[in-house]
Amino acid sequence: MIDINCDLGEGKTQLDCEKDVQLMPFISRCNIACGGHAGNQLTMKLTVKNAIKHNLLIGAHPGYPDPDNFGRASMDISFEALKVSLLDQINQLNKIANSAYIELGHIKFHGALYNDIENDPALAENIAGLILKHFPTLSVICLAGGLLMEKCVEKNISIMQEAFIDRRYLSNKKLSPRTMNGSVIECQELAIKQALYLAHQLPVEAIDKRLILIKADTLCLHGDNQNSLDIARNLHLKLKKSGLKIQ
Repeated sequence: MIDINCDLGEGKTQLDCEKDVQLMPFISRCNIACGGHAGNQLTMKLTVKNAIKHNLLIGAHPGYPDPDNFGRASMDISFEALKVSLLDQINQLNKIANSAYIELGHIKFHGALYNDIENDPALAENIAGLILKHFPTLSVICLAGGLLMEKCVEKNISIMQEAFIDRRYLSNKKLSPRTMNGSVIECQELAIKQALYLAHQLPVEAIDKRLILIKADTLCLHGDNQNSLDIARNLHLKLKKSGLKIQ
């Protein structure tokens, strides 16, 4: 069995959500944008509805409240202000999920916030504390072997260690910055190769050509990757042939 997660609900319209639906047969769970970096009431409601139809596990995908930069730029924001935003984002999605008689199962932070947490021990500690206090029943999808993982384990918060299908790594097992050439894997063949290696717990090639071993509980495919549907569809077939089922 292999778990594949995808960031969805990051558009603005019903048409955007219809595009997301095409990915749903090929993933296990979705991380739904909840109004910070992207998403709105319409996209949250439609994504929850569509995810239920496809028997997907549902989680929140909060990020910096910075839609102009799609949450992919660090923000100079106090933790108190960030906390207010994150609670609002997650609670909005939780309310929508509950109205559809389903519960959220996990949280995965987005973009620059995801990366900043991994490079700032104080932020990681505060984020873990926020989860423990306000969302103790939710699992946290976090970078495999990373700082947030350590902080959550210390607080007995349930985690899922994550690796990426369509992103290159540094040799220290952190994600290579998107500003680096080749950081995002858009080539279908390369993305599928990396996914298969990760799924079978084989070493993958970092951006500097070194081999690194990453043990993960879930693999992420970005919904905004221009080739995400082709990658998802063909990865599904390749995994099936190799004896692994997406679930």
